[in-house]
Amino acid sequence: MKLILTRFIMTTVLALTLSASSVFANLIESDVVARWRSDGLILGDESGDLKLDALVSRAEFMAFTNRLMGYNAKSPEVSAYKDVPRNAWYYDDVAKALQAGYIAGRSDAEMAPLDNIAKQEAVVIAMRIAGFDASNLNYSAPSEFVDIDLLSNWAKPYLIAALEKGVVKGENGRFNPTRPLSRMEVIDILDKINPFSPDYIAKNNGAASHENQTPEDFIDGDGSEDNPYVISTEAQLRGLAGKISSDGAFASRHYKLAADIDLRNEEFTPLPRFYGTFDGDGHIISNLRVTDAGLFSSGVFSTVSGGAIKNLGVRNALLKGEGQIGVIAGIFTGGEMKNCFVDGDLLIYAENDYAGGLVGYYAPTDAGLITDCYFTPSAESSITVGRNKNSLGGAGGIAGYSDGKIKNCYSSGVNFHGPACGNIVGIYGKKRLFENCLYITDFFTDPIGKKIPNDDITGLIEIPIGRLQTDTPLNGFDVNQWRFVKGKYPALSIFER
Repeated sequence: MKLILTRFIMTTVLALTLSASSVFANLIESDVVARWRSDGLILGDESGDLKLDALVSRAEFMAFTNRLMGYNAKSPEVSAYKDVPRNAWYYDDVAKALQAGYIAGRSDAEMAPLDNIAKQEAVVIAMRIAGFDASNLNYSAPSEFVDIDLLSNWAKPYLIAALEKGVVKGENGRFNPTRPLSRMEVIDILDKINPFSPDYIAKNNGAASHENQTPEDFIDGDGSEDNPYVISTEAQLRGLAGKISSDGAFASRHYKLAADIDLRNEEFTPLPRFYGTFDGDGHIISNLRVTDAGLFSSGVFSTVSGGAIKNLGVRNALLKGEGQIGVIAGIFTGGEMKNCFVDGDLLIYAENDYAGGLVGYYAPTDAGLITDCYFTPSAESSITVGRNKNSLGGAGGIAGYSDGKIKNCYSSGVNFHGPACGNIVGIYGKKRLFENCLYITDFFTDPIGKKIPNDDITGLIEIPIGRLQTDTPLNGFDVNQWRFVKGKYPALSIFER
């Protein structure tokens, strides 16, 4: 099966330090786990626990790898594996792994997706994806490892080469090739081939050379804060996803809309792992459609892990996927979302956890803020979440899941379906950071679907629709940012130009 590796061939030797004792130290020193959480590559449970000591199955390893490398194409060959049922959570991830060519079944009909990933499997996959070709290398097995004969024949060329080059370390004189790996160890391995990591970008993409480079599709701007790239056409917006995927340096640049963009209800690829600045400048993206059922997170942005999304409106959207679905951002783990709104006809469907009007999963790792935003869909709109019986659910007007600060926002609600639904947020984590958030109860009565811990939360204000649709300014809402007209919902002034 052909490997799809051309984008990720590494020019430097990987430093895969795999001993259990060194992994934890490396994670602390490099803050790898925090970056993975920030990039939305790993999510905690409803209380935020990442369960880093838990062992990783082959299916979960495939899910991690697909998210990291951006693999979305699926192979029909998945149907040949009898232990990968169509309704399993890992079905799409196995299909993606097969299409990318980095995984093989235990037999023609057995994938063993729920078996733990073995150390030798993880190392070989990482080296293949990184572009190493060990098939013609003629290294002899190092004698210091007493269990070297336990390596599988298909793994030996890669692992022996890695050992000879000092890429892999043993564990007290052993390699332990069949030892299962924890989440923490898998993250440490895969991050070495992460095309969005700072080290990888610097070594392989030449990030510094892009400081003043203008992508061919952008006519104006250089991507700097003072002179952002200008997006004025549908083609430019659609093309940005590919640019970020092929060169992570573009994820941290600055962008500004110069016109309203109509996506014409044609399939859109979400902008991946963004931590720059995107200024809508009072313009609206309309008729958004993202319906790839295998996407881990989706919206205009797949993941926002820093920077700012501001002055942006989205009108009319059809979004379907596994989970972590938000019209503006599927996952939002850092930075600021300010002066944004979502309205019009909306249909949002998440098979598993978390769907929101603005954000699917909002859990900033450090500073994070959603402020001066609103959600006012049409009466026919709906958000459905948690059709999978094991799902936590979590659907909300502002966010499906929130463990961060939300300020001066309001939601008119929507037709919610599924467990843990709320007018503002579906599931709310340990932090209590609502400030002056308003909700009406015409569509849905509860501001929060589920609280962890289950105690009182302040800052949520129920308001009659007549009081919301008034020409009298609302308490706490800046009259320089908001416009109040009798009979209409409050609107952001930048969109009223």
